[in-house]
Amino acid sequence: MSIKHSYTIICDDVRREDNGKLLILGMYLGTIAVPQLPSLLPSFTVLSIFESDRPGAWSWKLAIQRLESGKTIVEAKGFANVQQPGPGVMPIKFGGLRFDETGAYAAIVEIEGQPEPFVTNFMVVLTPQIMPQQQMPFPGR
Repeated sequence: MSIKHSYTIICDDVRREDNGKLLILGMYLGTIAVPQLPSLLPSFTVLSIFESDRPGAWSWKLAIQRLESGKTIVEAKGFANVQQPGPGVMPIKFGGLRFDETGAYAAIVEIEGQPEPFVTNFMVVLTPQIMPQQQMPFPGR
């Protein structure tokens, strides 16, 4: 079976509407900004879009790795079924994903029988929240 990776979206969640359309919530554009470390994301989804040349079933493995150290912070395994040739989607959702460090990360999806994994790089950056300034009273009040 030949599977061609089209693209991957990293987001908070993916839902399927009653009409079959996908609803992508909280899409990240290459950077995940967190207010503090460690930081716990309540929901983290890797949505891979691919093309398959025939129907079939295969196993997959997804790892989220810190690129600097090569350390895997979370891993998932499962099976996917392709009903017909053409485009397919594979949303993989984690609950409670914890990031302890800023830096470069990768979502790496390995598909059974495929020579190369799907690799999507992203950054985790620290952006402390700005506290609202205390309001100064107007003169004469």
